[in-house]
Amino acid sequence: MKSSSGRCKCQFLFRQSRETSQTGYGFFRTQWMESLGTLVGGIAHDLNKVLSPIAMGVQMLQLKHTDEFSRSLCASGGKGIGLNV
Repeated sequence: MKSSSGRCKCQFLFRQSRETSQTGYGFFRTQWMESLGTLVGGIAHDLNKVLSPIAMGVQMLQLKHTDEFSRSLCASGGKGIGLNV
């Protein structure tokens, strides 16, 4: 296609098409990242629900049992869940 000045309109159409596809890709990537963040947040929440009772149990064991075996068990379990024992 040529304009009245003799220049090709194909370049304009190609550039416009490329910009549209890049905008679509950016929108797709934004949605994908948002979905991934939601998934990771859900996994972290579920892990927290599982690990919280374990952490409380380790702390209760530390208070009730003072023998050497119980202390070493609590220290191992505390390190595994990130408690400073």
